[in-house]
Amino acid sequence: MKESIYIANFIQRSNAYLLDFGMTILFIFMCAFTLMGWLQKVILILGLYLLIFLIPCLNQGQSIGKLIFKLKPLHLKSHTPLAWWEIQLRELTKYLLFILTFGLSHIISYFMCSERSDHRTLHDLIFKTEVIDLKPQIKNYEANQFAEDDYYQNYKTQRTIR
Repeated sequence: MKESIYIANFIQRSNAYLLDFGMTILFIFMCAFTLMGWLQKVILILGLYLLIFLIPCLNQGQSIGKLIFKLKPLHLKSHTPLAWWEIQLRELTKYLLFILTFGLSHIISYFMCSERSDHRTLHDLIFKTEVIDLKPQIKNYEANQFAEDDYYQNYKTQRTIR
């Protein structure tokens, strides 16, 4: 039997992105308030690399936000995990587009995710990926029906006080 795949919705993806982006900005501001010597610049670059590229690579494409919200990027057709180099390219493309378009690509991705039925963003379309929900909110219809039948079965057997 084929396992069901549930696509992550707009709210989940937005929350995960805001958490990741907020941590990146917080890290940059924390480093900016210190005196920036050459060692601090190296630490800033390594820290940003860790946050943006290395953590997703080690967690099969899951950034810290995606880990917390239980989201994972997969190939669109085969639903297989991304290779480490695909994860690196996907993240690099996402942030290069952000820098080169002065944030316009993220605004476009935001509207694409909110309006498209499959909730895919610009970098998802480029790399033919989709983000799935590992802990889906949608319950199986048969499980719901069984629970409902069980409830009414127990309800009918209980006595009422009159």
